[in-house]
Amino acid sequence: MIMTPESQAIAFLGALILGLALGLLYDLIRPFRLHARRWAEFLLDLFYWLLVTVAVFAFAPLLGDGKIRIYYIIAHFL
Repeated sequence: MIMTPESQAIAFLGALILGLALGLLYDLIRPFRLHARRWAEFLLDLFYWLLVTVAVFAFAPLLGDGKIRIYYIIAHFL
């Protein structure tokens, strides 16, 4: 599948929104992490990173025909 510039822009915006949502989720989890014991903090971190991994790799087939493009990763970090 050849991606047009319009579909690339939509994919970039989608990745940017996903990155913002994952950042918001981390901020929502932070108060629980600050008052948690070490093992609970570890479990919260593990849960968060598993969720992030699933979200990022589930996003790619939706907009990029199963290919992970470099601008997806850049948008997630922005």
